Amino acid sequence: MPSASTTTDTIAASGLQGLNLSTTAAATVQGTSTANSLAEATSVNGASSGTSSVTYNDALAASGATNNTINADGSGLVSGIATTNSKATAESVLGSSTATAGVVTSSGITDLASLTVDGGLETLGKALNTISATAESVAAAASATSALSGLQQGLESTLIHSGADASLTGIASLLNTATADSAATSSTASSTALTLVGADIDTTTIGATGSLLGQVGFTAAATATNVAGTATATVGVDSSKGLLNSALIDIDAAATLKGLNVGTETAIASTTVGNSTATAGGADISYGIDLHQVAAGAGLTLTAGAQVDSAATASSVGGNSTANAGVGQLVTGMLADDIDAATASLTTQVFLNLDATASSTDGFSIAHAGDTVSKLTGLASGLDLDVLGAGSVTGLAQGTAQATASTVGSAGADLATATVDLTALGVDGLTFDTGAAAILTVTSKLVGNADASSVGVGPALADLTFSATGLKNSSLDSEADATITALASATGSLSADGVAGAASALGDFVAFGLNNTTTNLIVADAIGTVGGTAVISGSLDAATTLGIAIASGDFDATGAAFGSTGAGDFSLDIGGLATIKGQAQATGTVDASSVNANATATSGSLTSGGANGLMSTLIGLSGLNLDGDANGSVLGTANGSFNTTAESVAANATAWSAQSLTGLSALTLNLDGSGLITAIANDTSFVNAHSVGGTATATAQVDAIGLNVASITVGADLSLSAASTISSSTYSHSV
Repeated sequence: MPSASTTTDTIAASGLQGLNLSTTAAATVQGTSTANSLAEATSVNGASSGTSSVTYNDALAASGATNNTINADGSGLVSGIATTNSKATAESVLGSSTATAGVVTSSGITDLASLTVDGGLETLGKALNTISATAESVAAAASATSALSGLQQGLESTLIHSGADASLTGIASLLNTATADSAATSSTASSTALTLVGADIDTTTIGATGSLLGQVGFTAAATATNVAGTATATVGVDSSKGLLNSALIDIDAAATLKGLNVGTETAIASTTVGNSTATAGGADISYGIDLHQVAAGAGLTLTAGAQVDSAATASSVGGNSTANAGVGQLVTGMLADDIDAATASLTTQVFLNLDATASSTDGFSIAHAGDTVSKLTGLASGLDLDVLGAGSVTGLAQGTAQATASTVGSAGADLATATVDLTALGVDGLTFDTGAAAILTVTSKLVGNADASSVGVGPALADLTFSATGLKNSSLDSEADATITALASATGSLSADGVAGAASALGDFVAFGLNNTTTNLIVADAIGTVGGTAVISGSLDAATTLGIAIASGDFDATGAAFGSTGAGDFSLDIGGLATIKGQAQATGTVDASSVNANATATSGSLTSGGANGLMSTLIGLSGLNLDGDANGSVLGTANGSFNTTAESVAANATAWSAQSLTGLSALTLNLDGSGLITAIANDTSFVNAHSVGGTATATAQVDAIGLNVASITVGADLSLSAASTISSSTYSHSV
C-alpha cells in the first residue's frame, strides 16, 4: 500500500534581544545570527511533503515589548548580520510531492528605539536570505513554494543621534527559487516575497557629515515543467524599498544619501500536453528611496536607483500558453516630500525591463508585457526642494518591453496575442528653488516590440502602447541661471503574421518632452534655458495569406507645452537671456498585406480606415507665455515622416494616413530686448494602396502650420521666421 513521507523543520533564531545599554565611553555592539533549516522527504509509492520554516531570524531585535536602546558618551559601532537559509525538497515516484520553504521575518537590526552617541557612529544592519523549494514526481502532481511571507529588512530604527560623523547602512538581499517537475497531472512553482526594506530610518540627527545607504537586492525565480499535465510558475515581490524614512533626517554638514533597489524576477512554465502559465512581477511596487524630510547644513548628494527585470516564458506542445510579465508593476526611483540643503545634487534613475514569451503547438498563446497600470517614474510627484546655493536634479526613466506569442494550432481558438503597454515619466510635480544656478535634466525613454505569429485559422494580434513623458507639472525658481532639458522618446516595432487567420498590428505612441500645462511657474533671475524634445519611431507590419490584414498606428509627439499660471501671469519669467525650445519628431511606418482578403493600413488613428477627423499630432512648442527682461529666442519645430502601405492580391486594399503638424502655437512673448522667433513644420507622407482582384483606395490628409497664433512685444529688434513644408504622395493601383 502507498507509504507517505512527511518532514517538517521549524526554527527561530536571534543573536541579541532587548538590549538596554548606557556607557560613558565608547560602545561596540555586534550581533550575528545564522539560521539554517532543511527539510527533505522522499517516497516511492506515496505522497512526499517537505516543509522548512524559519519563523524569525534577527541579529538584533526586541524581546517581547522590550526594544533596544543604546546610549554612549563616546563613539559607537553597532552591527547586526542575519543569515537565513530555508530549503525544502520533496520527491516521489507514484505519489504527489510538495515542497514548502519559507521565512516569515528576518532582520539585521530592528526594534532600535534609540541609538544615541556623542562621538562618531558606524551602523550596519544586514539581512541575507536564501529560500529554496524543489518538488519532483513521476506519476502525480508536484508543487514547490518558496516564500518570504513577512518582512525582511537590513536596518530599522526609530531614533538615531550622532554628535560627529556617522555612517548608517542597511542591506537586504534575497535569493528565492522554486522548482517543480512532474510527468503527470500538474506542476506548480511559486516564488513570492511580501516586503523587502534595506534601511528604515525614522528620526535621525547627525552633528557632522553623514552617509546613509539603504539597499535591496533580490533574485526570484520559479520553474515548472510537466509532460502530461499543466505547468504554472509564479514570481512576485510585492513591495521593496531601498531607503525608507517617515520622519526627519537632519545632517549638520555634508550629507550623502543612497537608496538602491535592484531585482530580477523569472518565471518559466513548460509542458508537453497541458496548459502552461508563467507570471512574473504582477502588481509589484519598487522604490529606490521613499522619504519624508531631509535637512543638510552643507552639500547634499542624493542617489536613488531602482531596476527590476521581469521575464515570463510559457510553452506548450498540446495546450495553451500564457505569459505575463510586469502586469500592474510600478517602479519608482524616489518619492519624497521635503528637502532643504546648502547645495544639492540629486540623481534619480529607474529601469524596468519586461519580457513575455508564449508559444504553443496546438493551442492559443498569449503574452502580455505590462498593462495600463504598469509604470516607471524617476522622481514621483510631491517633492519640495529648497537649496540655498546651486542645485541640480537629474531624472531618468528608461524601460524596455517585449512580448512574443506564436502558435501553430489549427483551431479557430488557437490565437496568438502579444501586447505591450508601458508608461514612463522622468520627473513629476517637482518644486525646485535655488539661491544660485539651477540645472534640471530629465530623460524618459521606452523601447520595445510586440510580435505575434499564427499558422492556423486563429488570429494574430500584436498590440503596443507606449507613453513617455520627460518633465511634468513642475516649477523652478532660481536666483541665478536656470537650465531645463527634458527629453522623451518612444521606439517600438510590431509584427503580426498569419496564414489562415487574420493579422492585426495596433500601435499607439505618445511622447511628451516637457508637459507644464498646469499652474507651474519657471523663474530665472539671470539666464534661462528651457528645452523640451519628443521623439517617436514606430514600425507596424500585419501580413497574412487567407485572413484580413489590419495595421493601425497613431503617433503623437509634443516637444514642450506650457499653461498659464493665472490671469496676467507668465509661465516663464526670465531676467537675462532667454532661450526656449520645443521640438517634436515622429517617424511612422505602417504596412498591411493579405493574399486572399482585405488589407487596411491606417496611420494617424487606431480606428481601421480612419474616422472622425482623427490624425497623428506633432507640436513643437505650445502655450508659451514668456516675460523676458533681456534678449530672447524661441524655437518650435515639428518634423514628421510617414509611410503607409496596403496590399491585397484577391481583395480590397485601403491605405489611409493623416497628420497635423504645428511648429509653434499660442505664443505670448514680452521681451525688453530683441527677439528671435523660429517656427518650422515639415512633413513627408507616402501612401500606397495596391490590389489585383479588388478595389485600391489611398487617402492622405496633412496639415502643417509653422506659427499659429502669437502675441509679440519686444523692446528692440525682432526677427521672425515661420515655415511649413509638406511632401505628400498618394498612389492607388488596381488590376
